[in-house]
Amino acid sequence: MAHMSPSSTDVETLYVELLKRLIETGEWDRIRARLTIKLNEAGILDQMKCRGGEKASVCDIPLSFRNVYDDLRSFAEATIPLSIEREIVASIQKFLESQVEA
Repeated sequence: MAHMSPSSTDVETLYVELLKRLIETGEWDRIRARLTIKLNEAGILDQMKCRGGEKASVCDIPLSFRNVYDDLRSFAEATIPLSIEREIVASIQKFLESQVEA
């Protein structure tokens, strides 16, 4: 018997349901709070605030949110320590595993 892979609709439905559970259980808030604490301890939040302000002050008029956002996103991806990323990803993975097993 051939194995059928899930349709994109099935995957989207599962994603929405897991996201709903993540929020309803309060796990999203706990993960976000832990991430904020870790980024603050590492000085990343201050660096991002400064960089965002600098980018906004030298940005062409009119100010482009997309340009500032794109710059901050790539800065964050390059700056956030791998240990913090791994910890947060592990928290999300643990939650997902608990939901799939439930």
